Amino acid sequence: MHTKGKPDDAGPALRALVKSIDPSLPVSRVRSVETLVASSVSTRRFTMTLLATFAGFAAVLALAGVAGVLMYSMSRRRGEMGLRLALGAQRNQLLTLAMRVGLMPVVIGLIAGIGVAAWMSGLMTSLLYGIKPSDPLTYVGVAAALMAAAALACYLPARTVMRVDPASVMRID
Repeated sequence: MHTKGKPDDAGPALRALVKSIDPSLPVSRVRSVETLVASSVSTRRFTMTLLATFAGFAAVLALAGVAGVLMYSMSRRRGEMGLRLALGAQRNQLLTLAMRVGLMPVVIGLIAGIGVAAWMSGLMTSLLYGIKPSDPLTYVGVAAALMAAAALACYLPARTVMRVDPASVMRID
């Protein structure tokens, strides 16, 4: 039955119409199509919302972990970078070295992670609605976010080392 107002307001009129046609027909629950569809997919919607929430937390933890490990790794190389600077290395060479050394494990991890995710994506097919399990935009977006966090985590300590006076680094160690 099509209605012009709220579908729930048409319940009494529908009951009266059915009763006028055949009083022996029971009309127990009058619901709109939207309500029926929402109730039929509510379990799947809850599961996907929960999964998306945990995936979001996992992505944030991964970004924080990658950034933390790379910042720690670069800070541990402060003496080496200062020594290279004292021996005549250019500051842009140090930045290139820091970025290459820091980002290489991230690139290897991303390649392996994307491969495993693509291989395991078949398990998610039954849970997904409106998106393919091998959505390239999702893979590219996550990889870009991780690379951006890793690049920033490598750049910030390298930039700090590049501003340091080489003599002061040599005196500390």
